[in-house]
Amino acid sequence: MAGLITLAGPIINVMLQRGEFSALAASETAFALIFYSSGLWAFVGARIVASTFYSLQDTKTPVKIAVLSVVINIIFSFILIGPLRHGGLALANAIASAVNFSVLFYFLRKRIVTVDGRKIVLSFIKTAAASCLMGIAGFFAVNSSIWNADAGLMERAGFLAVIITFCIGLYILTAYIMKSDELQYLIKMRRKKK
Repeated sequence: MAGLITLAGPIINVMLQRGEFSALAASETAFALIFYSSGLWAFVGARIVASTFYSLQDTKTPVKIAVLSVVINIIFSFILIGPLRHGGLALANAIASAVNFSVLFYFLRKRIVTVDGRKIVLSFIKTAAASCLMGIAGFFAVNSSIWNADAGLMERAGFLAVIITFCIGLYILTAYIMKSDELQYLIKMRRKKK
């Protein structure tokens, strides 16, 4: 999420900006991508939590909450489309997804007492800190005139690839220093495969 928000402009620039797809079109697309990206955590979280309800043979709760989310999406679309244009529609979608996940998780905790909320919050804080550091570093690293100049596609793509690799490396290093549970789990899984 942090990577897409920070690198939205350069990613769209490399992937789409050529021919009839002008710099203005790329800028407008990146604008929407930033708002869509802000809801990624909720999109993914809602899918996982909804699957948990399905495994508990409860299909009604996720559907009811999904209907609530659709209503919220429509309301916020009308509110935000004025000031943010197409970005408002993307943000309304992200807000609705956040509500969907939050309500699903609330009801899941009521049904399953063993959900360790404190551990999840601590993991979230570590992930958010590593993501913010990566995002800030990416913001400064990507700040170059290469995107406005007449640089070739391969030059821009190579520059973006280096920045993305740097950001991923910084995120992994930060998560490792903070002893992220998820990263430790991936390291253990990798060692088992070897």
